[in-house]
Amino acid sequence: MVKEQEIQTTQFSRRHTSLGSGHQAALTFILIVPTAQKAVFRTEAAAANLEEFRILCRLISLAHLTPPDQSKNVVDDSVEAEIDVLNMSVQEETWKSKFAAATAPSSSEPPDCSKPTKPVTFDENYSQYKAAHDKLTESLKDPQKKSTYAINPAVAASAAGRSVQRQLDRLAKQARPKVSGTSSAADPVAKLRSVKHELNQALYGTQNPPSTGKYELKWTNSGSRQTDCTNPKGGMVLLADLGCICIKENTQTSDVCGTSVASGSTNWQTDASETKLTDLSAKCTTLKPTDLTPANIRSAVAAALEKIKQHAGATFNMILGKESNNKDFRASDEAGCVDYSAVISGGKLVHIEPTWAAHMLAAADAPQQLEEAGKTSEQARAHLEGLKERAKALHTTLRKTQSLHSHSKQTMPTPFPKNRYANRKTKPPPIAQVNTAIMTINKQMVTNANLNQDQEPQQQEQERHQKGEQLQLGVQRISMIKPLVRK
Repeated sequence: MVKEQEIQTTQFSRRHTSLGSGHQAALTFILIVPTAQKAVFRTEAAAANLEEFRILCRLISLAHLTPPDQSKNVVDDSVEAEIDVLNMSVQEETWKSKFAAATAPSSSEPPDCSKPTKPVTFDENYSQYKAAHDKLTESLKDPQKKSTYAINPAVAASAAGRSVQRQLDRLAKQARPKVSGTSSAADPVAKLRSVKHELNQALYGTQNPPSTGKYELKWTNSGSRQTDCTNPKGGMVLLADLGCICIKENTQTSDVCGTSVASGSTNWQTDASETKLTDLSAKCTTLKPTDLTPANIRSAVAAALEKIKQHAGATFNMILGKESNNKDFRASDEAGCVDYSAVISGGKLVHIEPTWAAHMLAAADAPQQLEEAGKTSEQARAHLEGLKERAKALHTTLRKTQSLHSHSKQTMPTPFPKNRYANRKTKPPPIAQVNTAIMTINKQMVTNANLNQDQEPQQQEQERHQKGEQLQLGVQRISMIKPLVRK
């Protein structure tokens, strides 16, 4: 990375400018040039197309990259499936039984869903329900998993069970669109295949993806540099454009792209072969897969388009690189260029877009969509995990209710002992004995009251209170015995 910059100021004069007609005005342009880059240009003073070589090389290096794995952009439906299983486990048996043997309607006979009573197979979420039921059935066969999912039918039918059913059903409905929305919107396999196809078309030319083998170079060498680097071939293939500005042959013998970058001294037919073009592209810097970003692709294309300039001859042609002195695109020493007349669109606004640039920009769109899908997927995964935790909490609450219900059955309170006289084996005392006991208690109470008349008032009051309680207790005991005696 360049750390220092040098500011250059260039002045030139122009008459009849917007600053005032008939007056000479000075327009100043400030050019910021990286110092390190200037130093390289000085050492390669003879390399007329060095900058163009580096710009096209960056595009070629990007086109050789394989997009990084984007599998994270698809939300795994296992989280949503787990919520469906928890939801199915708390449902009542009448609902579960509908999926025990139900099958989807035949596609040959379109179902009539307009009837008031419709089979469960008409439900739009039938496949999720069926899959959840099948998974629950398998889990209940496993002793370890059974304790996790099994819910007593009585608990499921209770008020608490129905409340949990409604809440879990809402959570399952919230989870389904999260999965379908992210997985269908950005299929990483298709997107990555699209990116690689566009990059290869930029390198080798527009074509269909090959069923086997590598892409075919859609640029042919006619034996004439002037023919192969102008309309209609210019701007079609990155490798060919790189060869047009760099290849050395019997006419152009200079290292216009840098020392020992291109080798050749025979003729264009031989020195611009597909093998030589491939060798030339190998001189480009190798980049990392992570460099293949939408921003990097677009900036590389913009840098290349910025270097395209108008041809110095009489015709309106746009070129990249240094043209020969005769300005007719023929080869000459210390010159090499490519003509982009074939990719110029007319109209009020002149638009220049080489075919390889269109493919590179198309390749930039797919990674951007994948990046956006990745962000959406992260949010969806976080939301699904939250829904799953809520579902597990509801399910755990119902299992605790089930545990308390089972425990209460096992620890029922001990019933009252039966009346000891119910079997009539033990006879109650005669009524005469009961009456005698009552009279004895009454006499004793009267005697005690007379004996204590001389005691202090406070002590008398306390004793009377105690005797009264004893009397009341005795009466209660007798009243409990009387009904049994009468029987």
